[in-house]
Amino acid sequence: MEGKVSTMSLATPEPPSSPRTTDQQAQCTVRVGSYQRQPEFGEDELLNSYVASQPGWQVRLHCTDHYASGATMRRPGLQRVLKAARSGEIDVLVVCHIHNLSRSHLHLTQLLSELRSRSVRVVSAANPSFDTETPFGAILACALDVIAGIERDGAREDRRTLRRPTPSARASIRRAVATSATGPLMATTPPTPSSIRPAPQRGVL
Repeated sequence: MEGKVSTMSLATPEPPSSPRTTDQQAQCTVRVGSYQRQPEFGEDELLNSYVASQPGWQVRLHCTDHYASGATMRRPGLQRVLKAARSGEIDVLVVCHIHNLSRSHLHLTQLLSELRSRSVRVVSAANPSFDTETPFGAILACALDVIAGIERDGAREDRRTLRRPTPSARASIRRAVATSATGPLMATTPPTPSSIRPAPQRGVL
């Protein structure tokens, strides 16, 4: 008579907690910096909800420029973000819109180039497709670089045009050169015969 063998599943004991667990969690934590320029209603909730949806992301720095123009890079909040990127304090920079960084394509390209050189990922919360770590985001960054190059060449040509004399200025220069070459006597009106008086004759001895 065959015996009936019963099988039992043995619970695998959990390994004791290791002191490295805290270090591994710290390594998985993504240090996030967020930036806003002239924030509008609802942008705070958008930024917070986007960061909360990303696993391991923790906001370490939040900077805002309320009354600063996007045409300049001399903004306290933006400079604080760049300082944190240079010192390695953040891994990701989150903005609502990419134009919050700058309204100038040239400045925007410079900012993205420096942040990427510091290994800082730039993401737009309103348009997540703009992510400098994705292929599509890299293509957008390259397109901005091309546009900035066009603007830079156009500005250089405008400066050359401003330094170039106008047609009226060139005509004035030609007249001045002609006057200085012939002399002021040649430029005056020639005398008429009636205005010429004969020289007085001296007596003959």
